[in-house]
Amino acid sequence: MFDIEEKSKQLLHVALKRGASDLHISSLREKGWIQLRINGRLESFEKIKLPLAERLVSHFKFAAGLDIGERRKPQSGAMELLHRGQSIHLRISTLPTPSFETLSIRIHFQDDRFSLDTLPLFPSRVLQLKQLTKASQGLILVTGPTGSGKTTTLYSLLQYTSAEKPQHIITIEDPIEYTFPTFTQVEINEKAGVTFETGLKAALRHDPDVLMVGEIRDRETAELAVRAALTGHLVYSTLHTNDAKGAILRLHEMGVPLSHIKEVLMAVVAQRLVTLSCYYCEGACDPHCQKENKRGRAAIFDILQGDSLARHFQRDKGPSENKLLTEWRKAFSLGFIKAREGQGKC
Repeated sequence: MFDIEEKSKQLLHVALKRGASDLHISSLREKGWIQLRINGRLESFEKIKLPLAERLVSHFKFAAGLDIGERRKPQSGAMELLHRGQSIHLRISTLPTPSFETLSIRIHFQDDRFSLDTLPLFPSRVLQLKQLTKASQGLILVTGPTGSGKTTTLYSLLQYTSAEKPQHIITIEDPIEYTFPTFTQVEINEKAGVTFETGLKAALRHDPDVLMVGEIRDRETAELAVRAALTGHLVYSTLHTNDAKGAILRLHEMGVPLSHIKEVLMAVVAQRLVTLSCYYCEGACDPHCQKENKRGRAAIFDILQGDSLARHFQRDKGPSENKLLTEWRKAFSLGFIKAREGQGKC
């Protein structure tokens, strides 16, 4: 009889050792299929018998406090793990399919330090990002597709803001991915009536200096975020747009007047993550080479602020340069990256 608890520990140990950000359990041709996402790439790890895969899914659901008897609806939960003295947060989510209930585990090291100094690929961007935190009020947006590191950038900005001087920082997130003792963190719970809109309304009554809204998803949240910035707060948030200039259009499409956007928008930060090349592996690192290249990925940016941001409010400004693509080409020409897989995303 296979010890399911030992198998689950083994999987997590391998995922942590190889620096995986996600662990997936699904099915493939009547087999259970385990995959790891390492430095942005999804890699096949192991194929196991389907009954064992189903027992693994049930085990992780139970450990995360989910309903193991419910297989028809998506569920999400979380659990904590201590690994070599480090606190690790595991976010568990399930998705039912006709043949198998798939499971995904997002891995967050709670002891990670979010530093603006190590986030960008090019050091010149560090100073630009730090300058954003000097604002006393206004709206700062971080944009990019899912998995581009937007949340990490937000946490890094908040960490730097908090370190510079004591401030009351309130975050509204769905879900809370990292816990910070110096922040007041609110998690979205729609069943209990806590949405981004209601959470932001309540946060404004708690005398915040800085607000972080995990994502602007609808007109009500957009209007509240802009109103908070208009009334003297510094507001950080994210939008799902392909580039920096698209954030202005998206806010306007949500019903925010251009005059208000122009008044409160301090900066838009568009970003992508690129996988760094390894001198020893002649490309992306082999899993056994993690010690040689600990910094597996870094971010490239297009930051609109000041005059560059003002030009995007002019109707006759003409076509603008794709600075994300420019940074990608620079990274490629300098040998930081070798794969062309990320070029199309810029």
